[in-house]
Amino acid sequence: MATRYVQHKYIASRAKRQASGEVIAKKRMSKAELNRFILFGASGMFAFLALVAGVLTFLGVLPIQGKYGTDFMILAFLVGFGPYGFYRGKQIKRIRSMDDKFPDFLRDLAESERAGMTLPRALQTAAKGLYGGLTGEVRHMSAQVSWGVSFTDAIQRFAKRVNTPLISRTVALIVEASRAGGNVIDILTAASDDAREIKQIVDERKRQMGIYGIIVYIAFFVFLVVIFVLSKQFLPAFSAAAKAGEGSELGGGGIKSFDVESFVTVFFHSALVQGIGGGLVSGVMQEGHPLGGLKHAVILTIVSWIVFRLFVDDLLSKLLGG
Repeated sequence: MATRYVQHKYIASRAKRQASGEVIAKKRMSKAELNRFILFGASGMFAFLALVAGVLTFLGVLPIQGKYGTDFMILAFLVGFGPYGFYRGKQIKRIRSMDDKFPDFLRDLAESERAGMTLPRALQTAAKGLYGGLTGEVRHMSAQVSWGVSFTDAIQRFAKRVNTPLISRTVALIVEASRAGGNVIDILTAASDDAREIKQIVDERKRQMGIYGIIVYIAFFVFLVVIFVLSKQFLPAFSAAAKAGEGSELGGGGIKSFDVESFVTVFFHSALVQGIGGGLVSGVMQEGHPLGGLKHAVILTIVSWIVFRLFVDDLLSKLLGG
């Protein structure tokens, strides 16, 4: 319903602008683009509100305990970057699904050509097969060729739609070789082999770098365990010793009370920095870009919040209550 409402308002606004004589040349958003715009717009708005609430909490404007300002900041991060991180992860899976099947698609085209089929007929035959995430695009390309679009134009439009580095590079190779007058069968076979080798290199790199992503998670959980042990063993003992010696003189200075809650807050913030930073580093190592690690940063941030708010804070309340 929300999508239809926004589309209706958009169309009505466009009609009014056209009636006033304004030239309208902007392409209408597809349903997927509109849903994405609504999702990211809503997440950005709620993230901003959570950020403002966090700042006001830290400043003491809101009647909320100051430490919960961190929770608002976490909420702003999760709502603001979480949807994009998981959307990007979904897009990466889509790209991998297409890249996995693209060499097989080119090989099938070459084999059909070698069997004596024309290129449009070979494409129609390939469109009856299953190529994972590439199936819909192959059928779209086959329909375009059946309507009279040349194979070169159809495959260039296909590369523009899917917009993956591997397919774009391979299609450019096919188009240039076709223009140079090469044999179509040899071109498709060479392109299939080239795409398969590139995919193998990328997969090998991912396997090798994947171990570092695991190390990031291990280091983070070790960090949490150390903090939990310190909160359970070290801080209570230190607080008890500080209370016992409070007011006494030692080396010319007095022993003051020990603020356990401040130390736990510092630990909490350290865990958040460790989680977000580790997640982004994992993205750089595995995907080659920090944004590829947003989903890891979101997961580690949620784990940090759960550990501190459900376990460490419980220990702290028992300590202060005692």
